[in-house]
Amino acid sequence: MRLKVTDWVDGTRWRWQLEEQDGRFVADHTVRLDPKSREYQGFCDLARYVDYHAPVVKPPEQLQQLGAWIGEQVFGGLRTALRERAQLPAEAVQVLVPEAAQVLLERPFEIACFADGKRFDAVGVRLAYQAEAAVSAAKSSGPDLRLLAVFSLPVRANPLNLRRERYQLQQLVRRLQQTGGLAVELRVLQYGATRQTLSDTLQEADGWDVVHLSGHGQRGELLLETDDGGEDPIDTQSLGELLEPARARLKLLLLDACYSGAASHAAARVQVGLDAVRDAGTEAAAAPAAPAIETQATPLPSLGHALAGQLDCAVLAMRYPVGDGFATELMLALYEKLLAKHPLPAALHLALQRALKQDLAPSALAGLTPVLLGARAGTLQLAAPQRTGPITLPTTGLRIGFEKQPERFVGRLQPMLRASQALAPHSLRRAVLFHGMPGAGKSACALELAYRHELGRFSGYVWYQAPEAGSDIASALYNLMHEIQRQLNAPELGLTTALDDPKRFSHYTLPRLRALLEERALLLVLDNLETLLTDSDQWRIPLWGEMLHTLLAHQGLSRVVLTSRRVPAALAHDERVQVEPIHALSFAESVLLARELPRLRTLFAAEADHALLRQTLRVVQGHAAARAGSRGAVGRQRRAARRLLRRGRHARGPEQAAARAVRAGPAGLDRRRARPANAHRAAALRLPVQAGGGGPRARGGAGQLGRHACAAGGGGRGRGGGAGRTRAGAGTGAEGVAGGRVGGCDALRPGRSAVHTRPLRHPPRRGRGGTGRCRRRTAAGH
Repeated sequence: MRLKVTDWVDGTRWRWQLEEQDGRFVADHTVRLDPKSREYQGFCDLARYVDYHAPVVKPPEQLQQLGAWIGEQVFGGLRTALRERAQLPAEAVQVLVPEAAQVLLERPFEIACFADGKRFDAVGVRLAYQAEAAVSAAKSSGPDLRLLAVFSLPVRANPLNLRRERYQLQQLVRRLQQTGGLAVELRVLQYGATRQTLSDTLQEADGWDVVHLSGHGQRGELLLETDDGGEDPIDTQSLGELLEPARARLKLLLLDACYSGAASHAAARVQVGLDAVRDAGTEAAAAPAAPAIETQATPLPSLGHALAGQLDCAVLAMRYPVGDGFATELMLALYEKLLAKHPLPAALHLALQRALKQDLAPSALAGLTPVLLGARAGTLQLAAPQRTGPITLPTTGLRIGFEKQPERFVGRLQPMLRASQALAPHSLRRAVLFHGMPGAGKSACALELAYRHELGRFSGYVWYQAPEAGSDIASALYNLMHEIQRQLNAPELGLTTALDDPKRFSHYTLPRLRALLEERALLLVLDNLETLLTDSDQWRIPLWGEMLHTLLAHQGLSRVVLTSRRVPAALAHDERVQVEPIHALSFAESVLLARELPRLRTLFAAEADHALLRQTLRVVQGHAAARAGSRGAVGRQRRAARRLLRRGRHARGPEQAAARAVRAGPAGLDRRRARPANAHRAAALRLPVQAGGGGPRARGGAGQLGRHACAAGGGGRGRGGGAGRTRAGAGTGAEGVAGGRVGGCDALRPGRSAVHTRPLRHPPRRGRGGTGRCRRRTAAGH
């Protein structure tokens, strides 16, 4: 059906005309609204209206009351015809909006209610807005469905977990390729989503069926990145010019802009209970309160409306700012339904239902956020062709020698941006070196970088892990050469034949290795190199120095990624190497990571759990979250914390200190008491501080922060001193979280930049004879 705006005067007076798709008249309604009424104010600015009245009337009740008014005053007699033709999951109604009536794009028509109180969107009426009716030409297609996803997050913007959205989108596409045999090609731009990179990608001859722009937005603009990670705002006209080369094939444009309120430092403090939420009711009565940033209306519908007409494609834009958690769940469900051949309106309806159920705390306006725009939006259906061709074994690739891609990875924007630039074909750099404390996430960064360049950049991949601390390194170079041959499926290279003769290895093998690096575009990752260094950071085996020189001296497109706790002296000032230290996450990033972990995220919901959440972040001191050791871990922690609160006055020793810390919250952590209190809290939560600096660990059913510290994607190693090394991605650093401390956890204590931990003394263990001893242990990160 089509709903036309005619006889337009202004935002209070116009006429609706409802007609069938072929133009047959169905019904009409003349709109006359009182601009002085309270309901009209909500109709014009729903976000401000809901925010202002929230202390008195709950948002769902406000929406229901306002929806009844919109249904009666704005749609009137049209409701009967719309209800008769509505069907689940969704039936599209094309709303034809003339140029003069663009303001209607901002009106929340979806909450309009029928006479029985049910909302339009609840019964399957999905509005799709377009300009005056126009005939759309057929779009071109290809042998596969091509998706371009652009995840832009400038370094200085508030953190969004776009990486999770990207990772899960890749997993969804891979699953559809493997189980459904669908020919779907996904290209991702992240860590360097600049205007030039986007332009080059959009100009590819094959074109794109779907373009997905995800990131921050502001004032009618989207934020791309500059070469140095800064903000590059792009307006409607510039974005339209960038997208124009893809017009012939482009069918769907997704403007998935998350505004920064939900991920700011201030919002993170509110989420963990450090600051109170602003109470709109305390504002002066003479002027309405400014809306919370999470509910300020966005200009994206207008931007999307213009692009839908210019590019002749369907557009899905966000009417209100959304948190990245909700946006991720919505987009993943939308893709899944679209690739299952649901029409766009039905796919959006089903995706919204899932996202609202799965998001931890969606805003009151989340269900009204997505808006469909363009003449194609009402009927668009994506059909991915079946993949054809013989089944063959891969000869090389990341899945042969590399660990699995980390499921979660937060932060590290600047290091990853500069590392991605170093791996670019035109770069003068030949290597990237990630260095930092144990468990900081160096290996996770190397894995993330490799998987970011899985398609279209390198033709072969090699992962090598140096021997563990205290192990024999005599065969380390042989093992590297063997792994190169094995993972490239090239045993005939002969790189291992001259290792017993150092002179022949230098004059025969290394030149051929250099030629290989120049003939092919290879990515080599060498992990854990500190075990090959002397105390003065020189190479223990001189041939390693020659080999590294060869990896850096070529003039080809190959690149090397190195990880080490310490920087080799020979590479410290080498201009061919991009040296990147890996530090702790900011406080906002640490909270963002905690929200992503299935068990920790439940602590955000209830205010009663916020003390335990703050306590958890302090205990971890750099490993912002950890996987639960058992199904009931969080419940045990809650019960333990409550017992401490009840009996803290009568407790002694560590229990007393822990109870004081829980009861005092952030104010109870001062510089002198921080270290022993951390130890007592760890003991109270059954989270032992691992000797040597791997961070908290789980033993058996120990608490929420145990094993997950690095399995979540930190890629760090759980070892202290000469302790054994775990596999990359399965140690003790949280993804992108420093092993020593959470850089922003000092945000729990205003005025402090970090809580520096030192060796701790646990309380004496007293035996039956009354004697005890102190065990010296080292806090996480040292």
